Amino acid sequence: FDPIKSPRLPFSMNFFLITIIFLIFDIEITIIFPMILCMKYSFSNYWMLTSLFFSLILILSLYLELYEGSLKWIK
Repeated sequence: FDPIKSPRLPFSMNFFLITIIFLIFDIEITIIFPMILCMKYSFSNYWMLTSLFFSLILILSLYLELYEGSLKWIK
């Protein structure tokens, strides 16, 4: 059997990695927004500590992606 054209187009892994990283950070941002509203109505140190810890994880994961070179387009 001789196909007329190739079954798939070449797929760039850079597009896939950027998409996965975007989805992870997008989910984290959607979790942060309700936390801000909860902090507005509840002035406890628990919410402050939780949001600080969550933001720290977000920033550290971004630095890890930069350090590993996942965000560089040309390697």
